Amino acid sequence: MEDYELIPAIDFCIGHHIELEMVQILGKEGLIEIIELEEAYFIPEHQIKKLEKIIVFHKDLNINLEGVDTIIDLLERMESMQQQIIQLENKLQRFL
Repeated sequence: MEDYELIPAIDFCIGHHIELEMVQILGKEGLIEIIELEEAYFIPEHQIKKLEKIIVFHKDLNINLEGVDTIIDLLERMESMQQQIIQLENKLQRFL
């Protein structure tokens, strides 16, 4: 098991004014990783930023879960491409 902090899902839900069921649905849909331990749900710390984005898209902007999934996928692709560009620029600097 990876070494990261687990946030109680209920604490996150209270702080963000959402239902625990929402986090469970997002976990079942594969949009975020949730961990169930002793009948309680936990969110890995590295998933919090992604979950907060999902909540904004879904709750504040009224985008359905399929749309949210597409948006998150596109954002992750863009981030990956940005990292590749940085790596290529660094390689190119060696030759200049």
